[in-house]
Amino acid sequence: MENIYLIYGSDYSLIKRRINLIKKDNQELVRYDLTECNVSELIDDASSISMFGEEKLLIGENALFLTSNVDPISHNLDYLEKYFGFRTAYCNLHIKYRPGFERLFKVLDRFRNVFLNFDQIGIFHQLNAVLKMEAYVRNK
Repeated sequence: MENIYLIYGSDYSLIKRRINLIKKDNQELVRYDLTECNVSELIDDASSISMFGEEKLLIGENALFLTSNVDPISHNLDYLEKYFGFRTAYCNLHIKYRPGFERLFKVLDRFRNVFLNFDQIGIFHQLNAVLKMEAYVRNK
């Protein structure tokens, strides 16, 4: 497995455009609705060989377990962490921001410990997630 992308946003047209940039010709495309199946099924599929070509693109849609929304399925997040933790040497995290947001997150990073106290509130939960990804990229 060479590339893992996390595309998050509320504008589906931008997400679809990014997926089209990633997708290659003759690449097997498999979509998973993560409100109907466990994320471990997607990971198991990523571990298996493609039946129809050399590469496959797996898309996990509606990953509510990554947000503060209630997810109808109980996902095995330990399995997810174990799977990606094993392959961290092969994964790169690239964060793209809208213009001006990168500077904003660098300023907000100074207050990361304060924001952790309010993690139960949706917007702070999302902010803490971005700040944690930023810290990961900086420490790499």
